[in-house]
Amino acid sequence: TRCSRFSRALFILPIIVFYSLPNEVANLNSNFHLERQFECRKSGSWIKTKLPAYNYSAESCTIDYRQSCKKSKSALYRWSEKKGCTKVQVDKAVLENIFASGSIYFVGDSLARNMKESLACIVSSYDISGIISYYSTYIPFQITSSGKKKGVKKRKIDLRSSIFSYDSNLKKEISKELKNVSVLVLMFGHHFNAPFNRFEGPRTPLMTAYELGVRTMIKDLENLSFKSPVVWVSYSPSHFDSGWNMGGSCSSFKVPSKKPHVFKQAGYSARDWNRALLNALEDSPATHYFLDITTPSEFRSDAHPNKMILKTRQDCVHWCLPGVADTWNELLIDIIIRIRASPDKKGKRTGLPVY
Repeated sequence: TRCSRFSRALFILPIIVFYSLPNEVANLNSNFHLERQFECRKSGSWIKTKLPAYNYSAESCTIDYRQSCKKSKSALYRWSEKKGCTKVQVDKAVLENIFASGSIYFVGDSLARNMKESLACIVSSYDISGIISYYSTYIPFQITSSGKKKGVKKRKIDLRSSIFSYDSNLKKEISKELKNVSVLVLMFGHHFNAPFNRFEGPRTPLMTAYELGVRTMIKDLENLSFKSPVVWVSYSPSHFDSGWNMGGSCSSFKVPSKKPHVFKQAGYSARDWNRALLNALEDSPATHYFLDITTPSEFRSDAHPNKMILKTRQDCVHWCLPGVADTWNELLIDIIIRIRASPDKKGKRTGLPVY
């Protein structure tokens, strides 16, 4: 039987045709290093449009009902960067090239699901062939119960044992899944700051724990001999205007902000998480890539479901679909095209700049 945490979206055409890269893709400067990526993100802004970039809905594809925001106007903006940055326009030919050599596999928490559902909806709207899979895990490491504190179960998290290694049956299942994966997308972190988590020791700093976890996943993927590109998606920012655990809200935000809205949760902002991720990636194999989705998202306090769906509390963590997550996938597609146009040489990556 198939593990319930696995989900797959399959889009089929009667005949699968493999195209060569379009000219505008083939001519891209594929040497898209981090300095350039950050420079491009900082040049970007949200431009108002008359129509959404992608006109899908829960009626045309699968969207978690909590992120299906029919009344939201947040999709009426398009992220635009300076000339020479993200030139790829998502269309049928580009998407067919993306899936020509295998599937895209997401591993992570509900933000990863948010991103996966966006990509699946974009792909389905073009009626092409492709497989997008998702493994749901709020923390991708071995978790055991360690008693209770004030009636709440405490969780002991072994950061030296990831989902790619700690259980032989799960490892076998995931290894089987990864065989036909052309791009692995990893996105997690939001559940690390839960107060009932216990990591290596009672005083392990949160960012240290996160770095250790990322390094473990890198090592476990190497042990699985996974050779395809691995894209580490940066931290998705939340936007509670009075604290996430203080009845915070984001319903007052109606349009993109003019300046980044940097919100701290449990003492850390999305930028702090990204620094920790980059530190962990310093000695990673050359097939591991960092994708910055934080910068454009920091302007979009208006694009969360807020109180449109759940009336008891506001959701200022996830994102309405269609919406900001579509931009994440445009940036993902752009970096995949660049990787394929000019793969990194074998060896270790060094000298990553500070975020």
